[in-house]
Amino acid sequence: MALMAAAGTFLVRHFSGDDASDGTPSPSSTATSLPEAWAGTWVGTGPGNPTSDGFTEPRTNRFTVTLTLHPAQRGELAGKQVSRVTEVNTKRELGCTDTLRLQEIRKASMVLKAVSSQSAEQGAEVACPNGSTYVVTMTGRDTLGLHKEGDQSAGAPSTLTRR
Repeated sequence: MALMAAAGTFLVRHFSGDDASDGTPSPSSTATSLPEAWAGTWVGTGPGNPTSDGFTEPRTNRFTVTLTLHPAQRGELAGKQVSRVTEVNTKRELGCTDTLRLQEIRKASMVLKAVSSQSAEQGAEVACPNGSTYVVTMTGRDTLGLHKEGDQSAGAPSTLTRR
């Protein structure tokens, strides 16, 4: 079940460089609220993981993410993310819906922490982990980048666009 839960996770736990964070705001963070430019709905689709073995990792052919953000102060709920990931053979939904708290705001990125998580499809038996820390980067006025380091699931989108 833990491997299937990983398929529902679309953002990354950030481990490298000066940005390394355990979700606790760093002393160099000066912003205290989500910038207005980040508010809105962002969507992206990745290829899924069609070449996995189907045993240790589910075989998927599409990975869709919707991230909705609203104005929030550091420490407050800032939105949610919904991932839709369907296992190829069984057609079972493996995605999760995370409620996100704004942990930290950096120059062009922000750290979000999943404070609650549940299956994206009601009644699905997918274990969705709480407490994941995610880093998203503003790469353009209408695009957000998702990093490939850390816990990002295979086949997740690398870019989200404003809807």
